[in-house]
Amino acid sequence: MAGRANRRTARWAVGALALASLIVAGCGDTATMGSVPFTPRAAGTLRVATALPAPGFWDGGDTAESITGGYEFELATLLADRFGLDLEIVVVPFEQLASGDLGGADLAIAQISRTESRARVVDFSTPYFDTAIGVLATTGDEIDDLKEARERTWAVVDGSIEQAFLDEIVLPDSEPVVVADEVAAAAAIEDGRADAALVDLPSALIIAGGSDRLEVVSQFVSEQQYAVALPRSGTDRHDNLDAVDTAVRAFAANGTLDDLVDEWLDPRFESSPDRVPVIPARTPRSTP
Repeated sequence: MAGRANRRTARWAVGALALASLIVAGCGDTATMGSVPFTPRAAGTLRVATALPAPGFWDGGDTAESITGGYEFELATLLADRFGLDLEIVVVPFEQLASGDLGGADLAIAQISRTESRARVVDFSTPYFDTAIGVLATTGDEIDDLKEARERTWAVVDGSIEQAFLDEIVLPDSEPVVVADEVAAAAAIEDGRADAALVDLPSALIIAGGSDRLEVVSQFVSEQQYAVALPRSGTDRHDNLDAVDTAVRAFAANGTLDDLVDEWLDPRFESSPDRVPVIPARTPRSTP
């Protein structure tokens, strides 16, 4: 019990959310949660887009058919169950998702952090996960300030928050190695193309936990929040946004999101996120 309480105060612990009642009923092509309807594009199916690979969040491989579990996979499954729909997974490159193209899916669950620029092309739900930026490097390396960081060659995921952070805050002396996903960022370190990588902290801790050559040596506090993304059309809220918000709030209030962390993330972390040293950096979304 004490461990769970500590997790709830961690930087990415899900924030306190209002309790919402949750009643599921289905009628024709529309499923309802309480009085809030969810209408999928394809009758009877919730089509969820994500970017793979994503260890810990989508476990099993880099194809939709290979997925066997993970934090976000279970979240997608819970949403489908609550809406009374079958779940279909669609794999879409992260850069495409972040730009607002969900590949025809009803929504995307892919470690997408809410930002003002992204909110212009997608509608974001209530956040389901808070995170920071991890510095992944060779075991034993030390990167503990911006001066040291600027002297390194970095790997970063195309279209990610970390890519913008690198360009705007870190300002490295050399051009970064831009890759498609976080696993590829780790590979760039191991094959010598990069000295370090900026990766979402939980993913960095999972990657390091499965490697004897990599370590999360530090972090930047960026107050990022993962949220479900829905296609945006004009200036109106997406019709299904209220249904997703209601579900996420309920999953937070009844401890379901904490349980997903317990099952899929904590056991695979290299170390506790609270033990990772923080590099001071003043940004609009961080603390100095």
